[in-house]
Amino acid sequence: MSIRDLGEQLKCKKCDKFGKIIKLVLLPPKKRVQLTLGCASCGREIKVDFSMDDFEKLINSGLIDNDWVKDYQRKVLFHFQTYKKLPGGIEGVYSIKNPELIKRVGRELFLCTCGDLFQWKLGKFIPKKKMVYAEILLHSSCGKDFKKLVEVPIARELFATGLVDEDFVKKFNEDLANEFTDFNAKEGYGLTASILAPFAQEALGMATAENETDRKCPYCGSVISKFTDKCPVCGNDV
Repeated sequence: MSIRDLGEQLKCKKCDKFGKIIKLVLLPPKKRVQLTLGCASCGREIKVDFSMDDFEKLINSGLIDNDWVKDYQRKVLFHFQTYKKLPGGIEGVYSIKNPELIKRVGRELFLCTCGDLFQWKLGKFIPKKKMVYAEILLHSSCGKDFKKLVEVPIARELFATGLVDEDFVKKFNEDLANEFTDFNAKEGYGLTASILAPFAQEALGMATAENETDRKCPYCGSVISKFTDKCPVCGNDV
């Protein structure tokens, strides 16, 4: 199908004006994309289906807003464990040491059964059985709400993929530091191993399971895993 014909399907049949995407659902078995469009002129909502190939033609032609391109990329990744580089979308997905993480934990934390991506809000940090868990509050556009406890090292591994919102990652690291260290207005956060319990050191990424110090980011000085190629704090390649 031509780009012109594909673009015509994005128009309201009554007003002949382009609708605005209000929902994108990926249908994995059929490899199709279902869009719900809203017309600002008459208020109608219409649903239209595209094959994944045709939808990517629309993206490559600049007819899909960047936020929806990113939404599509994430859903493709969680359903198929495949990253698609597309204009206006996520620039790259960084490798992780546990490839099954996206399939096993990522889908549970990112994808609602209605097909939408969850909105994340950070709850509390909960020490439990010598491990620190982060409480992540999930909200879906269909009204479903969940609380998930995620081991801090697992959460940080997800952050290293580049899929998690940067503001959430920043708040996560700041709140985690506040929870387990003393704040000094002059010196900042004193992330020194001497004042932390071993399980807290590990949760903050300051040591390996054997309590060996990991390397530091050359840009911001944060302690980072020896397995990562990108600092989860400042985002620079290391």
